[in-house]
Amino acid sequence: MYVFFTTDHTSFKTMGRSLLAQSTDHARNFTHLYDFSRDKFINVAPVVVENGAIPGLPESSGKGVLLWGSGVYRLSDPYLAYVPLNRVEDQNSFRYYAGLNENGTTRWSTMEAEAIPLFNQGCLGELSVAWNPYLHKWLMLYNCRSPRGINFRVADSPWGPWSAPQVLFNGWRDEGYCHFMHASWLSRWCDTVNDFGRGFTWGGAYGPYMLPAFFKGDKNTSTIYYVMSTWNPYQVVLMKSTLIIED
Repeated sequence: MYVFFTTDHTSFKTMGRSLLAQSTDHARNFTHLYDFSRDKFINVAPVVVENGAIPGLPESSGKGVLLWGSGVYRLSDPYLAYVPLNRVEDQNSFRYYAGLNENGTTRWSTMEAEAIPLFNQGCLGELSVAWNPYLHKWLMLYNCRSPRGINFRVADSPWGPWSAPQVLFNGWRDEGYCHFMHASWLSRWCDTVNDFGRGFTWGGAYGPYMLPAFFKGDKNTSTIYYVMSTWNPYQVVLMKSTLIIED
């Protein structure tokens, strides 16, 4: 078992480093393999893929890991990296998406510094990416301040082009506030779901992590499941949303 961890919380930054660890005893103990990033991949979203199913990857056979990432917490654009699954313990085997060549083929670099943003929306922190087999699209979820809420984008390829953002979950529109997310008592008295001593602290939606094994749907419609944190109360909730492709 391999797990990417995000760490280095200080009074000056929420998080500042990602690392890869391995467990050989069903998550009872972990061994640090290497520090992965202090730059563009501090929060990451890994997906195991069949290399041959995605034209443009550095490898065309076997399995690989696509790794979407963000840098400075909630002030970052997203980036993309790749590593063959059987070489994940070798940090030097990672390749970073560096754009398209003049002939339209993908360019991969050995240097993280050459990774380019997949789109410009400098608000990303926690993010989640999954392939939706019903919509035949890559789906990315993340929280953002503008537009506020849980955003989503779709793309045909892991590197894009990614669609414009849409709001999947809005705390007011979708009845989060005053129900399972706390609205500050300075604003209104509509719930008592707040943590003890935090009556004047707003809740907020963040950390949307998809559960693709539970996706369902048909050609133009898909119901997705994901977990989401609410800040106040400091809890994780299970969510579902239905996406529809309009003809």
